[in-house]
Formats: sequence, structure tokens, C-alpha cells
Amino acid sequence: MQDSITRFNEYLQLKNCTPGTIYRYNRDVRHFLEYCGVEASSLLSAHHIRNYLLFLLNDEMLSPSTCKCALATLRTFFKAGLGRPELVAGIPWPRLPQVLPDIWSSDELEQLFAAVSDLRFRTLLLTCYATGLRISEACHLQVSDIDRARGVLHVHQGKGKKDRFTPLSPRLLKHLEDYWRIVRPVRPYVFPGIRSGRPMANKLPEAAMIEAVAQSGVPKRATPHTMRHCYATHSLENGMDIHTLQQILGHASLTTTQRYLHLSLKHISQARSPLELLNLPTASESRP
Repeated sequence: MQDSITRFNEYLQLKNCTPGTIYRYNRDVRHFLEYCGVEASSLLSAHHIRNYLLFLLNDEMLSPSTCKCALATLRTFFKAGLGRPELVAGIPWPRLPQVLPDIWSSDELEQLFAAVSDLRFRTLLLTCYATGLRISEACHLQVSDIDRARGVLHVHQGKGKKDRFTPLSPRLLKHLEDYWRIVRPVRPYVFPGIRSGRPMANKLPEAAMIEAVAQSGVPKRATPHTMRHCYATHSLENGMDIHTLQQILGHASLTTTQRYLHLSLKHISQARSPLELLNLPTASESRP
């Protein structure tokens, strides 16, 4: 079995996967093998895979999204590690519910940011909203990534190991300057972590967001990633074309960016109902 795991890890390294991805893949494979309890890889079958996924869904009560990630890991493991991709080929992908994220209005965002008392976390969340950065991208932002002359932020090796630029608004720059003057963070990171030379951990702004949502009084859900959703939706409502938004967000496919059209109230509210075309009697012309 160890030879299969070694081949699996070599495959991930050749694909140049990030250390975080390799860790998650190995964690999921270990969990699967512990559940199966077999000594030799030759004893694994499609029956083991089906039972394991049903165990995750019914016993562990994991979401279909998490089970889909587990299946993706097993597909890679059985292909690259065991050389037996046919065992996974017949396993269906879990159907994911299409749930739209809550989009906060400008007034609600003002309440949210006012509820974040720590200047570090407030500035980081403002950065996510002002630029559309993912929380991990904002945490890894370095001082040298701020290009004042060109008015952009340089995102290095974002999701999918891709570089891109995002607009740097003058107002965000002013917030960053005030933050830098007061907090005096240690370079190179704009938002350094507890350990010297390391960026801030994602879990810290996530915890601050949970507390701020509760104190804001707004009955909506929110995570730091909600700031990215709000940026995309508000940008479309303010007239940004979808191809520019795709480049800013770093989406490989335009289809991914187009989902924000479903969240834009400007497009929905301007859609004309067919009821407007009917010639109907007024209330005074109707009999009780």
C-alpha cells in the first residue's frame, strides 16, 4: 500500500500542487484507507468506494460538496496511485444544491465594518471588499505588491497558481496608509501573523467576522469570502463589464463569473414583467 501512496504523492508533486493541496489529498486518502481497513491495495474495490461515500453522507453527515471533494481525491488516487481508474469511473458525482450567497448592501456593510473593532481585521476585510481578493490572497499580500504609481495590487500565485492585478482604489490606499501608521506591521506582509515572517492565518479574520456579524444586527450570513461576492455583485451593478470582472477575480472560465449576474439586483429589478403588457380593468371598474 505504501508504494501506491508514494506514487500518488509523486504524481501530485509533478503536477506542482501546493503543499496545502497535497496535505488535504493525503488526509482524505488516509481516512479512506482507515475506513476500509485493508492491508493490500489489490483488495480495494468499487464496493469500498461506494460504502465510504455513503458513510460520509449518512453517518458523518458531511455536505455533498465535501463528499464531492473526497470523490475527486479518490479518483486521483485510484488513477495515479493504484493504476485502477475503472473502479471509480462508475461512481456518480454528488449533485450540489444551488445556493446563492447573501449579498450585503452598502448600508449593511457600513454596519458590519463598524462592528469590527480590531483595526487589523477591519482593514483586511475592507481590502477584500475593495479588491475582490480571496481571504488567503489578502493575508499573503506583501508591501511590495502595492503599486501606487499604476493604482493596482499585484496578486502573486493566487488560486490555480496564477498571477493577476486588481484595482487599488484611492480610498483603500488611504485606509492602508492609516493602518500602517498606527499598527506598524512587520514586513514583508501587510497583515503579518503571530510568527515572525509569516502571514496572518485565515482563521483569525474568520473569527473576527463571526463576531462582527453578530454585533452588526444585520440578519444575514457572512464569511470573509462574502466580501468577494459583494465586490463582484456591486461592481456589476455599478457598470463594470463582466469580462473585466473575470480578469480581476482571476476566474479561468467566464461561466464562473456569470453567476454574479444572478445576484445583481440591478439586472433583476430592471427586468420587465409580462403583466405590464396586459390591459386590465382598474379596481374601481371591478365588481365586489
